[in-house]
Amino acid sequence: MDPTGIAMALGARFSFAIYALASKNVLKGMEPVAAVAVVFSLSACYLFPFLLFFDLSYITVPGNFWLLIYLGIGATNLSYILFSFGLKQIPSSFAVTLSLAEPLTVAILGVLVVGEALSGLSWIGVGLLLFGIIVLTMGRKGKLSS
Repeated sequence: MDPTGIAMALGARFSFAIYALASKNVLKGMEPVAAVAVVFSLSACYLFPFLLFFDLSYITVPGNFWLLIYLGIGATNLSYILFSFGLKQIPSSFAVTLSLAEPLTVAILGVLVVGEALSGLSWIGVGLLLFGIIVLTMGRKGKLSS
C-alpha cells in the first residue's frame, strides 16, 4: 500500500464531500441545471490559469473532437446534473455515500468485462463499499417507513 495514494484518495473523497455540500447550498436557491452551470463556471474560472502550464495539443487531433464532446457533455455534465437532481431530494451525506457505487461498479465491470484481476485487498474494499451502501439504504428505508 502506498501512503501517498491513500492520502490522495482520501483527499479526493474529501473534495467530493465539499463539492456535495456546496452544491446542496446552491440547490437551495436554484434548479439543478442552473446549479451545475454555476458551480462548473466558477470551477472553470479557478482552473483557467492551469491551461497555461499543460500541453493541450490533443485538442487539435481530429479524432479527439467527438471524444471530448462526449466527455464534457455526457460523462461529466449529464452525470452532475443527474447527481444534483438526486442531491436536491436526499441529504448530502447519503448522496456522497451512495456515490461510492460508481467506483464499486467500475471495479466489478473491470473484472467482468475487461478481465482485470483484483487483489485480495481490493476485493475486501469492494465488499466494504457494498456493505456500506447496503447499510445506508437499509437505514434509509427504516427512516422512510417510520
